[in-house]
Amino acid sequence: MDRPLDAPEQAVIDATEPRDDRVNLWLDDKKDPRLAGMFGLEDEGPWEWVTTSQDAKLWLAAGLVKTLAIDNDLGMLSDQDGRDVLHWLLERVLDGGRAPEKMFGISFNPVASDELAATINDIKRVLKLKEV
Repeated sequence: MDRPLDAPEQAVIDATEPRDDRVNLWLDDKKDPRLAGMFGLEDEGPWEWVTTSQDAKLWLAAGLVKTLAIDNDLGMLSDQDGRDVLHWLLERVLDGGRAPEKMFGISFNPVASDELAATINDIKRVLKLKEV
């Protein structure tokens, strides 16, 4: 994995049903997925690398993400940060959408890391409530 990938073409996909062709998505503008071991994620790859919130949302909305590793600070090219992506994902889940099976915050910033973890836990709680 030498460079970030482009987002998938937008298509009409039923993102409420599980898919067999889902990927592990690494959302970070700078940290290369080869650093996954620094976060204890060496066994989760291989990773598809995207650098902007817009690209991540396209993959997530299409139901193409099995595992999500997400940083908070996405740099100048992204219109939102990782927390915004997770809040967007939470709203989708509340409206009946799917979330990745596994989600991990990969921020070096301890405050941002805690906030990412809290929102991931909120998403998991909503999913668990929907199972009942």
